[in-house]
Amino acid sequence: MPQNKFYQLGFILTVSNCSTCENAPSNDFPNSAERIELNESFRIGDESRGDTLLFGQVNGIALNSTNQFLVWDDVSKVIHVFSKNGDLIRTFGREGEGPGEFSSVRGLHIGPRDSIFVGDSRDNSLSVFEPQRHQFVYKISVSDTDDEGTRSPTSLIALENNLFIIRYSPFYSRSMETGEPLMYASIHHIDRQGRIVGEPLLRLPETRYLMTASATGISVMILPYSRDSFIRSGPGGLLYSGWNDSINVAIHTSEGDFVGRIRYPHQPIPVTEAMLNERMQYMSTSQKSRLLEAGIPETKPAYSTFSVDDQGRIWVKHTQTNETTALWTVLNSDSEPVYEVGLPLRVNLRVIKGNRRSQDPLPA
Repeated sequence: MPQNKFYQLGFILTVSNCSTCENAPSNDFPNSAERIELNESFRIGDESRGDTLLFGQVNGIALNSTNQFLVWDDVSKVIHVFSKNGDLIRTFGREGEGPGEFSSVRGLHIGPRDSIFVGDSRDNSLSVFEPQRHQFVYKISVSDTDDEGTRSPTSLIALENNLFIIRYSPFYSRSMETGEPLMYASIHHIDRQGRIVGEPLLRLPETRYLMTASATGISVMILPYSRDSFIRSGPGGLLYSGWNDSINVAIHTSEGDFVGRIRYPHQPIPVTEAMLNERMQYMSTSQKSRLLEAGIPETKPAYSTFSVDDQGRIWVKHTQTNETTALWTVLNSDSEPVYEVGLPLRVNLRVIKGNRRSQDPLPA
């Protein structure tokens, strides 16, 4: 019988500087970043500690004005609401496509007066819940294609100036069988009636897929070590976006105007034959041949994710150089390294506010 896999949520505080922290990888570039430690404040969903609430797959965390936090579980299809100290207040929602139900949530955001907005990519909708008892209020059907008719809404990024900011990504198509890039995603304003407003705010390159068509349908595989694009919302309605071939994050206003850029050098990590063999060990000979023909990058991506804190700094998780620990570098808007911290490889920081960071590790 397969072992169940659960997520845990941890909440950690910055408590000290540490110039000689153990188990924290060092950066290859000299800088003035202060090495810090993050100590855990509390944890939710740890079966070994007797927790009865266990997470299947955490795909969204949001924090309201009173520091209550909401957690979307993509397996149980519910949203849990916790106090700032980690006490469960309420669980709402269920699987489905009706009022107050969820299928494939890709975006959980807090709006004006702590109203809750949930984007669902399965039925191209936005659901709104009131903040006191988390009751369903209304649902918006979002335009299911962009103006070019080649992309569909995949994630809710932010809510600014009474408009939603939504990412539209290319359709999978039987004609995309060559491993070529899927062009780009487009970022759009959506009004309260679900209609696209104006031209795209941004265009972001999409990760590369290998697509194979057969009589029964299409199989999709992400190319090993392929690059990906990220977009995050930050304070003041700013949007932070990057393509992880390098640490180079552009900053735009919520109207799409360019503000600045955060850059930082990185040492590329070569993709070795041993790495490729490990990634392809369970593939058929034909799959391996198609992957190699499509062209696998010679180096790993520069980073695996980044988050934006409430001061507009980015926390970049560098691509790992060992199997247990990942280096995070905190960069300010002038591209200056402020902090460095080593965290377990399976931990991702999701929400960073004040001196508290909410984190979720990948399933064990």
